[in-house]
Amino acid sequence: MSEALAMVRRHLNSYNLTIRKIPPEILIMIASHLKADAALITKATHVCHHWRSTLLPCPVLWTHPDFSREKQASLFLDRSKLFPIHADLKATHLSNSLVDLLCEHAARVDTLKISRCDGLQRLFHLPMASLKALEVATPGNWFFSRHMGIEAREFPALTSLTVEYTPGALAFRGALITHLRISTSNVHHEVTYLPGLLRSCVLLESLEIENRGDLEDSLRPLSDEVISLPHLHTFTQTLHHDRQTAGIINKLDFPPSCSVALRCIAGPTNGHPPFDLPPLQNTSYFTNIKRLKIVYTGDCLGGDASFTLDSVNDRGARFTAITEFTNFAVTVNPQWSEHPKDIRIEHSLPGVEVLCIGGYRYVPIANFRSLTTLILSGSIIHLYLELLAGPQGRYVYGSLRRLVLFVVRSRFAPTPVSHLPNVARMRAEAGLPLKVVTFASPSALSATDLRLLGELRAYVERVDLLLGNDALDWNLDKYYLD
Repeated sequence: MSEALAMVRRHLNSYNLTIRKIPPEILIMIASHLKADAALITKATHVCHHWRSTLLPCPVLWTHPDFSREKQASLFLDRSKLFPIHADLKATHLSNSLVDLLCEHAARVDTLKISRCDGLQRLFHLPMASLKALEVATPGNWFFSRHMGIEAREFPALTSLTVEYTPGALAFRGALITHLRISTSNVHHEVTYLPGLLRSCVLLESLEIENRGDLEDSLRPLSDEVISLPHLHTFTQTLHHDRQTAGIINKLDFPPSCSVALRCIAGPTNGHPPFDLPPLQNTSYFTNIKRLKIVYTGDCLGGDASFTLDSVNDRGARFTAITEFTNFAVTVNPQWSEHPKDIRIEHSLPGVEVLCIGGYRYVPIANFRSLTTLILSGSIIHLYLELLAGPQGRYVYGSLRRLVLFVVRSRFAPTPVSHLPNVARMRAEAGLPLKVVTFASPSALSATDLRLLGELRAYVERVDLLLGNDALDWNLDKYYLD
């Protein structure tokens, strides 16, 4: 009877000419977008007999088993033949039979993600020669033995390694690792393995370190050691709470074109700044900075807020610092002041040619005397224009040739257009004319503002007006070159 019913269903499905017209190659290509979801790829085989007979024999579609359903996972492993498999065990209870199943197919595990260690020690003692991506987030001392220390585990094909909160996991090794992400705990013996891991990653291209413990204190005994990472193109360090320094940044030898991001996440600070930028003038990486971007966001009266600093030096290297606060009015460092009269600058950056400032807080620009391009956004643009129209702007900013203003109109922010003719006229009279003024506004300008922008043409070589989508989609990078 069951065979007869199957024949009837197959006969009925054969009349659906639309789905039967799809060539097998196209059908497999479509199904390949579903293979990461075991439930969806299984449903695809129930559409009709044509789909089922096409998809089941294709091993590449069955390489993402759902190990929370052990019987289904076993079926997927049989269907995938000898193809590399992806094992996500983060939300899976590891029974003995499941560990046995993984060990049986260990030679073709391509990606492995685990958050529990129960019983998997046996798996990690197998070669796993095909393992390319490994994510480990297990608490406790699974990889560490007080009597035996940490046994380094080599994976010859490993290219991506992520370890979180796992003492001893830094003993993983792979000569082909290009992407490394580490979330440290406060265990000293874990941190001491960090330099060894970094030195072994000779091909490292991307490095991300999240500091949740006493990373800086643990690194002090290693202060004389400098680690060279010649292929590194991105480095990101995230600091939490009261970790106010980023000492690891001074222990890495960055290549010229490497991009560096330093991020701080702070809770309630009780009135104390939660984050200090590293001294730019004392670090070779930050010499000859040409492009600098400073942005404030958040509630100016307190609450959640953030501060971003982005700089690029003459060798193309980029440094980004992002500070996020909770219950703190932003006053990051003395050199960034809220009022023009309180100008105090700690770091001398005489080589900055392109300066971009965004947000609602005033950033003193008196020490940036080599500017060729000034990009401004936010609600206090008029303060900078008043400075440029005054005696200081006439004699200090002699190299300034491009001025870009991005305006979000509100009833609290005065329009900066009225200041532009004065700035342009006074600079022209001083023999320091602006070449280009770009004014960007997502909303239409008033007739008065349009007339004032028209007056600029008598003093400026080119005046650009961006409105609507052009203003919303503006790209800062296109203003970086004069």
